[in-house]
Amino acid sequence: MDEYDSPWKEAIEEWFEEFLAFYFPAIHALIDWSRGHEFLDKELQQLTPQSELGYRTVDKLVKIYRHTGEENWVLVHVEVQSQAQPEFPRRMYQYRYRISDKFDRPVFSLAVLADEVANWRPSEYREANEGGELTFRFPTVKLLDFGDRLESLEADPNSFAVITVAHLKTQATRGNDAERQAWKIHLIRGLYRLGYNANRIRKLYRVLDWLLRLPKEAEKMVWKEIVQIERESKMPYVTSAELIGMEQGMEKGMEQGMEKGMEKGKQKGRAEGIIEGIAVLLDLQLGEAGMALLPEVEEIEDTERLGKILHGLKRVATVEDARDLWAVQ
Repeated sequence: MDEYDSPWKEAIEEWFEEFLAFYFPAIHALIDWSRGHEFLDKELQQLTPQSELGYRTVDKLVKIYRHTGEENWVLVHVEVQSQAQPEFPRRMYQYRYRISDKFDRPVFSLAVLADEVANWRPSEYREANEGGELTFRFPTVKLLDFGDRLESLEADPNSFAVITVAHLKTQATRGNDAERQAWKIHLIRGLYRLGYNANRIRKLYRVLDWLLRLPKEAEKMVWKEIVQIERESKMPYVTSAELIGMEQGMEKGMEQGMEKGMEKGKQKGRAEGIIEGIAVLLDLQLGEAGMALLPEVEEIEDTERLGKILHGLKRVATVEDARDLWAVQ
């Protein structure tokens, strides 16, 4: 199942200024970015009843500073909505009211409509009866509207240009792993053409990897392409043991362990995650001969020892080199 929550949350937290510059440039121009910004996630959670927690894809509350005006700091409330829901406009109004009531500050309410229904374009909430009338309007951006601009988006250095393409292609390739694999490789290759530094490429790769999920075998083909890309460009930004194992294998393993709810379960999950990273490296470095060694590694339960093996595998050239790693640990 495709996931939208985690990649969008991470991307907005990492590149919030770029987020506003890309989707809401008029709001971006009002902000004094030299004074920084602050995410108020805990405060927003306090305004969210338990019954409403499952409604959103992503919502963020951010404290920012304007260039001018008596009330120099204001709040930006952002929602990224991945499903068309009739109650969405009302919810935007409710949160605008709750935030304004709690902080007594102006609120910019912004919505990114990331769904797949072309004619669903909510931008206001209205109430009217004998006692009065209320109209609340909020700026929106519809990701589907970027669908005819893919070529220009791929040339745009703003991080949310490629994230927009990846989101749209995640939706368009659902059920078609071959096409998704091709787009994933294409977009990753584009990161290097844009001249990003190593840190940004790694973080954007993480977001793309989250969005464009693939089965294991297809993912191995993507990794082989990344290895080739980095050899050609002489920029080994992504294909380090730390990223393959520590960011993918170990984090996935920790998530599996946490689901088991016990410390023993967490440790087991962590070991399994590191072994997944080792499996990727064995395949990349030694092919079938390397994968034939995996049962030997799977017998090792010590996570510290497995971590050392993971780090050492990027330097092996033969099966004997690999075996030496766990023989001397």
